[in-house]
Amino acid sequence: ILRSQSQAKYENKNKSHFGLALKNYVHFTSPIRRYADLLVHRQIIEIINNNNVCLFMKGTPEAPECGFSMAVSNLLKHLNVEFKGINVLVNDEIRKGIKDYSDWPTIPQLYIKQEFIGGCDIVKEMFENGDLKKIISSVGECKIRIIPNPFEALVEAIITQQISDACLLYTSDAADE
Repeated sequence: ILRSQSQAKYENKNKSHFGLALKNYVHFTSPIRRYADLLVHRQIIEIINNNNVCLFMKGTPEAPECGFSMAVSNLLKHLNVEFKGINVLVNDEIRKGIKDYSDWPTIPQLYIKQEFIGGCDIVKEMFENGDLKKIISSVGECKIRIIPNPFEALVEAIITQQISDACLLYTSDAADE
């Protein structure tokens, strides 16, 4: 039986007899939802690994649908950077997933050589002080980091409980202890 979120918070706060001390409260999700999240995570990793420069944005580089996305796209165009624009508006799962992946709450998000650079304000600041041009100039020298089958690695980590926010299930037997 899955415990309700409020019940889980109460039990954790009062250090109940379940013996599970959760430092950071995690949302309880169904295995199907968790699997879907892993698939999106895998797709994001593949996009980032297959492109030296990619911009998760609202709209496309040719037709941005947000002023912040347009600003970052234009800065990259100004530097003559070949980049992959990923329109998060056509896929809500990618839109939510990229925010979780980077732990950054806003779009656009710029990745260069598989490294998260930042959002609009950070990219603008880096452009103004010359740091963006330095990073971009090294793009030709980079090698794409390929993670062999990252999805299986994530599933194995969850199964072996190496990921701290894995889906936690309470059984009805636990309530009797």
